[in-house]
Amino acid sequence: MHLIMASDFELFIPTNVSFQDYFAIIQTARAWADGYDLKSYSHLIGTLAPQVIIDYTDVNPAWGRKTYDHEAFVQLWLSEEHLGNPAMNTQHLLGMPYIEYAGPVRSETSEGVVPTQSGAVEEIQVKWQILASHARSPDRQAGEEKTSAVIDETSDHRAYMTHVFRKLTLEVPGQGTVTRWRIALIKPSPIYMEGDFGRLRRPAGAP
Repeated sequence: MHLIMASDFELFIPTNVSFQDYFAIIQTARAWADGYDLKSYSHLIGTLAPQVIIDYTDVNPAWGRKTYDHEAFVQLWLSEEHLGNPAMNTQHLLGMPYIEYAGPVRSETSEGVVPTQSGAVEEIQVKWQILASHARSPDRQAGEEKTSAVIDETSDHRAYMTHVFRKLTLEVPGQGTVTRWRIALIKPSPIYMEGDFGRLRRPAGAP
């Protein structure tokens, strides 16, 4: 018999997540990261729930927590003001996932987040390790071809990234009614960052 020391942390080992569902959220998360880095509308839109919560409270409390229509969010996030800046290259590397919740869909009340009555696994909350690497390519001269591998400014962010995945029934053209896992919440929690991100993300061609 071994003595276990008291701890505020209790390891959560879900027993109700099927391999198929686990594999689905891994694939969805990878496609989400690729959507950011490829600046790809089709990749990103295919990973999001119709309504998605973007919670940047831990990044900047003034930005807070907002709910977007998924198309509006993709258009905003891939615009030149954000990841669509043609001078900026990114790579969002997801590390090991830690599942924090797996069960019925939770709803927010004044007392907090509570599960619905259904016992099915329809929501999974994952906290990822993430390295978000941002780099700026040198400004090109007229007629000069861009080489994405050449950079002259960097800003890397280490953080945790919380995703809440919901199992949704969707109508897909050519496939009919299908069940898919989609991201319903995105919440980054920074650990530290390097470089001057504010300057790096200046408009293309700006000094």
